[in-house]
Amino acid sequence: MRAVELRGFGRPEDVLAVVDDAPEPVARPGQILVRVVAASLNRLDGRRREGYGRAVFRVLGASDSPLVLGRDLSGVVTAVGPGVRRFRVGDAVWAAPDSLGQGTHAAYIAVKAEEAAPKPASLGHEEAAALPYVALTVWAAFVRRAGLNAETAAGRRVLVHGGAGGIGSFAIQLLKAWGAEVITTCGTENLEFVRDLGADRAIDYKREDFAQVVRDCDVVLDVVGGTVQRQSLRVLRPGGVLVTTVTPALSLTDKYGLAAGLPAAAGRFVADRLSGAVMRGRRFEWVFFAPDGAALAEIGRLVDAGRIRPIVERVYPLDEVVAAHRHLDGGVRRGKLVLRIGPDEAADGSGDAAAAA
Repeated sequence: MRAVELRGFGRPEDVLAVVDDAPEPVARPGQILVRVVAASLNRLDGRRREGYGRAVFRVLGASDSPLVLGRDLSGVVTAVGPGVRRFRVGDAVWAAPDSLGQGTHAAYIAVKAEEAAPKPASLGHEEAAALPYVALTVWAAFVRRAGLNAETAAGRRVLVHGGAGGIGSFAIQLLKAWGAEVITTCGTENLEFVRDLGADRAIDYKREDFAQVVRDCDVVLDVVGGTVQRQSLRVLRPGGVLVTTVTPALSLTDKYGLAAGLPAAAGRFVADRLSGAVMRGRRFEWVFFAPDGAALAEIGRLVDAGRIRPIVERVYPLDEVVAAHRHLDGGVRRGKLVLRIGPDEAADGSGDAAAAA
């Protein structure tokens, strides 16, 4: 099958290759085989291309050489493994599989059935592929770490950093669908864009210090780290929670190895909680993506109800994956980059999948 293989660590033109003879996976018990129509590029793909997380992934068995990157997809079921009842051949699905196997930048991938959900009927595959990874990262932050959901978020004040990016643009829309008050930071050129997404207040980080003008937030979602992460504690009310996607866990294991790196990361987390949050009556949490087909199904319903829309900056054909990675490295202005992996024919049956879910 066609796939993008990672043959080392470094610049995209040096380590990425589109091949036609990659081994095609099979659907094992509890899995579905998906023909990938489109898949997004996430910042994690660029960082892993550079070698980020290699110590952990090597031990966990995800360092197959050559590696296929990609963390989410939209496509069509072509085979169903033993024990799967929720999906049938021909169903249109979207998914963000776990990080331990081969990725989604390939013509086919085997996915655990519980990690997939019916693709929103209102979206084409390219739009749908932009959402699963960022959506489930945000879901883990708000639902699993901050205790926000459709029942608890109404009226809560939430600060979302980086509102124009993939994570931020989804977070704003999800929070507004839940009835929260949303404040966000972004560059001057994106102020109207984030307001159009639903942000109640947009702060231009190039001209204004959010820590001087924002107060009494219930939750802060940090995707920046560093000084922004530390200053975000100042804008929380007592009992509020700062959730960050920027953690040193994998970088420390890369630097010191697994045996020393994991304890160092644990120590850093404890220190951050004690010195930065607990002593001020505020909570500090790290968040990591987690696959969750049930959450994707719920998110899909919000999409089809018109409450959430994907933001795609550009779609690249598979053969232009090197250019796509260069774009990723140079910075994405709004939303996500998407790779067109394969054709869209026979993408029927999505109603059957929805009925079976």
